Amino acid sequence: MNGQAYSWQDASIRIKTLGGGAGKEYPCRAYSQTTTRESSNIHVNSTQPYEYSRGPKNHEGSLTVLQSTLIEMERDYPLAADLTDLVFDVSISFVNPANPDILSVKVWEQCSITEVTLEHGADTEFMEVELPIRIGRVRTIV
Repeated sequence: MNGQAYSWQDASIRIKTLGGGAGKEYPCRAYSQTTTRESSNIHVNSTQPYEYSRGPKNHEGSLTVLQSTLIEMERDYPLAADLTDLVFDVSISFVNPANPDILSVKVWEQCSITEVTLEHGADTEFMEVELPIRIGRVRTIV
């Protein structure tokens, strides 16, 4: 509450393949992340739960890019048969416009694209591609 509000132009996204250098910043139209955690009740000799058990966390997300960005990504990684072969990290940085020295960074580690679907209609001005990704770990660096 009462924290810093960020606008879209305050965010930048950098993709770094594992084993690759500093990574490259690709323009991204949108992103999303969902974290879920499996859980269950433990029952012992009754219908009422005895304890609560927490299971593993699962992270999924998506990056929405223009088709020109998708083509650029494919050119940057020619050894991959397609983009679903890549394993990479994603850094999403938010810069405080009032104080540019303060950064908030969300890092998605061990990511992989699960599907590449190309769709284009007659009424669209430009082609956007949503890339669903599986995220291994999420860290926040403030």
